[in-house]
Amino acid sequence: MSTTSDADTTVAYRDPDRPAVLLCREHGGGYWELVPVTSEDLPDGGICTWTDCGADVLIPPHPSA
Repeated sequence: MSTTSDADTTVAYRDPDRPAVLLCREHGGGYWELVPVTSEDLPDGGICTWTDCGADVLIPPHPSA
């Protein structure tokens, strides 16, 4: 049995009314109208569309050194 919560498996958030809008966890968290997505929902990967972000949502961010 897995103890991983939905919050742990969410890699991004998608706008159900605008499928091209994909936001990373940092920028998409907190917007109730966005739908959480997991890596299984993004077989081809995805890039955050937040202004000037462009992070690959499947690659975890590296902590600042």
